[in-house]
Amino acid sequence: MHFSYGLEASLTEDERKACLKLKEMREEIANDENYNTTIHNFYDHKEKMEASRLFKALNAMPKGAIHHIHTTAAIPVDAYVKLTYDERTYYSERD
Repeated sequence: MHFSYGLEASLTEDERKACLKLKEMREEIANDENYNTTIHNFYDHKEKMEASRLFKALNAMPKGAIHHIHTTAAIPVDAYVKLTYDERTYYSERD
């Protein structure tokens, strides 16, 4: 069983549609040998990639928090807490 099976199984219909749309955009790049940065150097095609529908869609999405971190390689927790006082930091409050 794939490691993300539980996550995929819990997706809403709208989330499934969004996932399919992103996959379609990814395939536009992956199937174009002149565009695919897994074949070519990303920096040689950076401007073209940044103009792609996939890049624009991902760039417009809200960014999440740290989902995975190895505490032995991380800064002290206090440093993360201090970040919450910065007016440029956004987070969700739960009731």
